[in-house]
Amino acid sequence: MSFTAKATKAVEKAEDKPEDVAVPYFKLYNSAEGFDYLLMAIGTVGACGNGIAWPIFAVLVKDSTDTFGNPGADFMSDIRQLTLSFIWLALGSMVGSYLQASMWMWAGNRQTSRLRRKYLHSVLRQNVAYFDTQATTGTLLQGFDSDCAAVEAAISEKTGHFIQHCTTFIAGNIVAFAGGWDMTLVRCSQP
Repeated sequence: MSFTAKATKAVEKAEDKPEDVAVPYFKLYNSAEGFDYLLMAIGTVGACGNGIAWPIFAVLVKDSTDTFGNPGADFMSDIRQLTLSFIWLALGSMVGSYLQASMWMWAGNRQTSRLRRKYLHSVLRQNVAYFDTQATTGTLLQGFDSDCAAVEAAISEKTGHFIQHCTTFIAGNIVAFAGGWDMTLVRCSQP
């Protein structure tokens, strides 16, 4: 087999398997518009509110344990106040989680829809020979669908969860250091 035949086969193999291209994370938001940024900002506020709910819940559980363990003269008043605090926390968490999920998903759907339109426009501008030799309908649709689903998950749902969990981590450490800095340092030193 000659050198040119080997090179031709190597080129054909390379064309069959497209290379995955790494894209910087913030470049995924290139198709975002002003309204998308507003949705993402509201979703971020909701994710932060949802993330801060667990550390607040821990403080309320501590307060309720203290109240039950050391009942005072205003026991029933303290219990009513704690019950209202739990209810307000639950309502706030519900609103925060709704804003987190709905706004991030809405913004992700809008941006992915724009990406799909741009991709389709780009594909339809190709010469007919491209569809005969390099691209078949099945590979185009399969790659298109899986890539769009991955991008949509990365710029919507997963981002909201990331912000929520970062907020929980930061707020939890603040609550822990405020409640007992010495025990928190012991906990942080554990691997």
